[in-house]
Amino acid sequence: MARSVVALYIVAFFFLFLSFFTGIAGCWKRSHANLVSTGLLQLLSSLMDAGAMGLWHAVQFYDHHKLKDQYSYAQWPDILKQAGVTEFYYGWSYILAWIGIGQCLIASIMFLSAARCIRSEKRIEQTKNMQYLMPVYPDKRNPYGVNYAYAYPGPYHYHGSQYGIGPYVVDLFYDIISPYSWISFEVLCRYRPEWQSMSLRLKPFLLGGVFKQSGNTAPIEVPNKMRYMPTDIQRLSQLYGVPIDVPMDFPEVVLKKSLKAQRFITAIDLLTKGKSTEDISRQLWRRVFVSHQDVTLPDSLREAAKCCPISEDIVEKAIVSLDQNQIKDKLRKNTEEALSYGAFGAPTHVLHLPNGPQMVFGSDRIDIIGALLGEKYMGPLLKKRCPRGQQLCLSFTPYVDDSPVWEPTAYQPLNLSARPVPPFMGCARPKSHSMLSVSPLAIPLQMANTTN
Repeated sequence: MARSVVALYIVAFFFLFLSFFTGIAGCWKRSHANLVSTGLLQLLSSLMDAGAMGLWHAVQFYDHHKLKDQYSYAQWPDILKQAGVTEFYYGWSYILAWIGIGQCLIASIMFLSAARCIRSEKRIEQTKNMQYLMPVYPDKRNPYGVNYAYAYPGPYHYHGSQYGIGPYVVDLFYDIISPYSWISFEVLCRYRPEWQSMSLRLKPFLLGGVFKQSGNTAPIEVPNKMRYMPTDIQRLSQLYGVPIDVPMDFPEVVLKKSLKAQRFITAIDLLTKGKSTEDISRQLWRRVFVSHQDVTLPDSLREAAKCCPISEDIVEKAIVSLDQNQIKDKLRKNTEEALSYGAFGAPTHVLHLPNGPQMVFGSDRIDIIGALLGEKYMGPLLKKRCPRGQQLCLSFTPYVDDSPVWEPTAYQPLNLSARPVPPFMGCARPKSHSMLSVSPLAIPLQMANTTN
């Protein structure tokens, strides 16, 4: 019995010795395989220790009863049979041994749990856009000193990383007179529920003021740009699924300015605390680039608000406050804030990251925004992979628009389950929610197989 107990303890110690080195390697390298090996070795060690203790306990228990109940007990000297002379009890070393076995078992469970967490984190990391191809090690020379991680924010396990942290505020500075702003607006709204690290904040500003203060030239002032813009917008409209139709009199529309409309959006934003900013901005864009209607008169603003879930009282308060200093100052503050970040046009995005604000310009830089946030960009229409064994599919929610110009299919990321969602574009009537209007610009796709 003694030899068996000693042999089991030696094997248990050997497993524990190996787990020490695999555990150090697993924690240092954040290796899933090493952590699993450590957990299994700890488990085997605890089982060997428990086996040794169990063997000793079984033999001791058997001998105890044998000595008391069998013939050998009668052969004891009388002094040993007296009460209080011979006692059977478990000493502190016995209890300490079982405590050690329990701690070894707990360590095994913790190592296996850590391995599971590491594997889950790596799986999440692999679905995101990597910001570089090589990791950054602190012993490599670089011109950034101690702040090397700010220059190369590595994967989630390096200092300064953006993976698994957030959400980060992303400010979108826009003007409804800019068709490119509408594209960026819609794409970011599509990705808002998908990118968990992004907290989108809409900030209307005055594009004319930005052009003037930054010294930039408006596209309508450059003849070649103005001639190219309708073609460019038509291509982008098809690519991004945003129904933009540049008016023939676009220079005149720009000259009328969007001051009243931008103030109206600012007022609605303040009165509704940001809840209706997205809806009213979209409706004003539609009036300019879909139905080609006016956005400078109060009646036009009221008509746009009718397509949004905004009460008439709030709309009237917003109309009255268009010339109030509070609204003027807020819009001016947004414009000055965008200029302070280096804005020179629209759309301007400002990402508030741990290493400071990062300005990204242009509607075709959404993939860059995703990379800075550590998120995966899946195309302008948010193409998503179906579950294993199914084909490539596209999640979207169609709504019928009453506009005579175009009936677009609105794309919005959505789990294919029955739940109410707000209209993505335009004024959707309740009876139209169940209708399907397929845009001629929709990309043909082979829908996913729902059967295994």
